[in-house]
Amino acid sequence: MGDAVVFNSSSQLEFQEVRMNVSRIPEVIARVREAQDAWEATVGGDLASFLLSEDERFAHGPRRREVAVGIVQIALFDHYHRAHGLPEYLAGPTNGPIGIVLGMRSLNEYITETARATRILSNVVPTWFAMGPAERYEVIPTASARPARTITIGPGGAKPEGAIDSVDLDPALSWFWTSLTGNRMAIAN
Repeated sequence: MGDAVVFNSSSQLEFQEVRMNVSRIPEVIARVREAQDAWEATVGGDLASFLLSEDERFAHGPRRREVAVGIVQIALFDHYHRAHGLPEYLAGPTNGPIGIVLGMRSLNEYITETARATRILSNVVPTWFAMGPAERYEVIPTASARPARTITIGPGGAKPEGAIDSVDLDPALSWFWTSLTGNRMAIAN
């Protein structure tokens, strides 16, 4: 039994301190750079500036926030994948960031589709996938997933009992949560 990577429908990116920390992760920097042209064409402005903006500005536009959270989650999956390889299971809404991981759409398509959606996409029920014999992910019933451990792609947010946040797996990121001040750390975890 291998890992199950679950794309959270929630994250703690509404806190500027968490966004500042996540923006220091190399894969996040790379994905933000990759996404900038599509972000500018669809949403407008600078993605890195939006990620580092004050909490009020970040919270003001739910579509922009959802696109930014998705880009960060894709980057955090890249970070997990680089260190641990592909997981045995994946779970998340297929119209969310998991669609990029599964090759269902490109990053640019995700940005455009999410920014133009008529409703927030993250509220969709997750679909479970298992690595099939042809080294491709196939849809499975949720009840048949039997992972050794569950890794959530947040950062932070609601997680199933016993799940581990992907940020917590990397000893090189041990500073991530401890650098938050007071109540922010308690709320984020």
